[in-house]
Parts: sequence; structure tokens; C-alpha cells
Amino acid sequence: MSALRIAWISPWNTKSAIAQVTKDVADVLIEGGHSVTILRSEVLEARGLGLLTSDIPTVSLQDISDGEIRDQFDHVLVNVGNNYPFHGAIIDRLYELRPIGIFHDVLLLGLAAGWAHRPGGRGDADLRALVRRAYESDLLGDDESLSDWAAMERAAAMRPMTEWIARQCSGAVFHAEHYRKRVEQACAGPVVKIPLGAAYPDIPPVPQWWGRLTIACIGHANPNKRIDQLLLAVAASPVLRNVCRIRVIGPTEEGERRRMEKLAATLGVDRPEYTGWVSDEELRWQLRDVDVISCLRSPVFEGASASLILGMASGRPTAVSSHGCYVDPPDEMLMHCRPGNEALDLMLHLEHFLDDPEWGLKLGRRAQDYARTHMSPAAYADALLAFLRSSLQARTRSESLVAVRALAEGLKLPWDEPGLRRMESVVAELTSGT
Repeated sequence: MSALRIAWISPWNTKSAIAQVTKDVADVLIEGGHSVTILRSEVLEARGLGLLTSDIPTVSLQDISDGEIRDQFDHVLVNVGNNYPFHGAIIDRLYELRPIGIFHDVLLLGLAAGWAHRPGGRGDADLRALVRRAYESDLLGDDESLSDWAAMERAAAMRPMTEWIARQCSGAVFHAEHYRKRVEQACAGPVVKIPLGAAYPDIPPVPQWWGRLTIACIGHANPNKRIDQLLLAVAASPVLRNVCRIRVIGPTEEGERRRMEKLAATLGVDRPEYTGWVSDEELRWQLRDVDVISCLRSPVFEGASASLILGMASGRPTAVSSHGCYVDPPDEMLMHCRPGNEALDLMLHLEHFLDDPEWGLKLGRRAQDYARTHMSPAAYADALLAFLRSSLQARTRSESLVAVRALAEGLKLPWDEPGLRRMESVVAELTSGT
């Protein structure tokens, strides 16, 4: 089969997990004879961040025109995430480029809010107008703040803004079942599920068992990481109190750190260790004595979890909240905890592990085998290539639908406007089979 020329719009800095997994997959594609060019999507302060070390050609999206992109490449991919400084350059280009969207996050409120508050934007007025066109209701009440965590949770459940980007794409990739319906209903073209693939070479081996447990939570320590549930699980068990320590590997806001330290003091358990942001090399050093990985999440904002892949690939037993992307891997390889009951369920899992270490180690080995087969960059690249080739059959239809939507956007029409729906139906019928 002929080699493909792929433009991949993505952040490309050392602080972006999306950038790293993109590099892993792009390396596989290039090894297979295809060409990949990264079009950097950073704006504002993120443009000054250090670049990933790579030989892959890289251009700022802001320095190349839509016409040049269409002329030079067979396919245009765009990574979609909830960080405006990392992804902001994509927003005003989607209708013209009509890319295949790769949806790494379900909640895109941060991306939408960043766009609304861009230089020259109208702030909350732009955001509320956008949401009213999308959902025929407002995003937040008048007395709620965009930074309010409870408001974000409600938005994730009811108005996550996923559709805002998906309806501008000619095709879409999602990573787990929990947001399939939103992407399928909004996207004009073919849609496919591809489990996220990531490479974590040189992970330290599982430490030798010595009767104590170090539990690591990896990534930005937001409230949805459920670190409070880790503390409660340890505090509730006389067995765990004196043998468990919790390590938070990643950035932590000062307010969240104080909240967890106060809770630990109240419960009478050791406060968590905090490493702050770490490099890939330091991450591996921090994992050297870790026995268990915690991927508890509630609510789930992400489409997939690189931390879950890391936990599984490391061979360590990994605890998850049983919803969102965390239910996609087979049950028999993870420590599943019911959302809302994580502390109790995790306590029972950890006590079981202390009583029967081989049980936990078997969980880890099964997860490691699965991750190597189903969550690798090679598996992702193979599935992505197959999707790109098959999507060619629907390109005329899907790009025509996106063009109709672009005209409607210029008129600020609601997305459910009956006239727009009729126009889309006519275009779909005229371009069926093309």
C-alpha cells in the first residue's frame, strides 16, 4: 500500500502527555514508511515551552496556511484536549481544514473557556453564547464560577463541549466507550474507537515484596484524582495504617496540598509525599519502590488515561474507579472500586494484597501482558492507518457536511436549527456513496 503524508496538529512540548504519546505513534508510522509532520497547536505562554526531542519535522500551525496544508498532505489529524494554551491554535482552523479529530478528553470546557477569553474575545459572553447554540441552555448559573469544581462536574455530565469540536471534524477517533455516543452523534464522518497507545520503556521492575506498600498517584493532582479516598482507605484499616504510604507524582496546587495534609492530620495518618512535576527520568526513579498505582477518578474528564497505561505496563497492581475509560480493560486485571465507595473497596483490595501478595502480583502481570498487546503505539498506529484508508470513501460527504456547518456557524445558527438539519440531509443524500 502507498505511503501516506500525514499532518498531525498537536502540542509538542515536554509538559504535554498528549505530545509524548503522539510522538510514540508517529515514530511507528515513520518506521512503516509514512511521513508525519507535526503542526504545533500551542498558543500564549505554551509557545515558549521546551520542545520534545525528535527528528520529526515540526512547524507552528500559525505559520502555515490552510491551502498549504491541503496541498502537502493526504490526511490532517488534530489532537483535541482540554488545555487551551496547548491546543488553542486549532479552534479557528477546524472548519477550513476539516481534520480527523482525535479526542483525548471528554470535557472541553477549559478549551472553550480559553477560546472565549482569548485576546479580543468577549469572555463569558462568548462562552455562554456558544453553549446556548450547542445545547439550547446555559453552561452555568449566574452565581457560579467557571473555575468551580462542582460546576465542571455538572458540565462534564450534561454539556461537556465535546460536540463543539466533533461537529467540525470530517472523522473522529475516540479512546473508550463512555463518550462514543457524543462523538458519533456530532461528527459528520466516520468514527472509530482506538484504545490509547503509549510506550513506557525502562520502567523499574516491581519491587521485591517486603510487607509494606507504597501507593503512587501519577499526574496533575486535581480533586478528581481521589487522593482523599486513598487517605480514608488507609485510615480506616488497622492493618494498613502502619504499613502504607502515599506518593503523589506530579504537580499539585497549593490549595489541594493543604486540603490533603489537613485531612491526613485529622485522620491520624502520614501525609502524602509530593514530588511536584517530574521528568520522564525522574518518574522512573520515583517508581522504583512503588507497589501499587492508583488511578481512582471521579468525575472522569479524560477520554483515556496515560496513567492507567503506565500502571498496567509497569506490572504493578492498579486501582481504578469503575466508570469512564477505566472499565474498558478486562475486569480480571485491575483493582476495581465503585465510584463513591472507593475508600472501602480500595481498603479491601489492599488488605487482600497484604494477605496474599501473589494475588496482587498476578493482577499486575495480566495487566502488563494486556497493555503490551492492546495499548502499545504499534497497535494504535495499525488501527489508525486502517481507519485513515477506510475514511477516504466518505471524505467528500463528510467534508461537504462540515462546509455546510461552517456557513451556519457564520450565521450563529443553533446546531439544532431545523433549516440547518434539512440542508445537512440534502447534502448527505447528494454525496452518498462518495
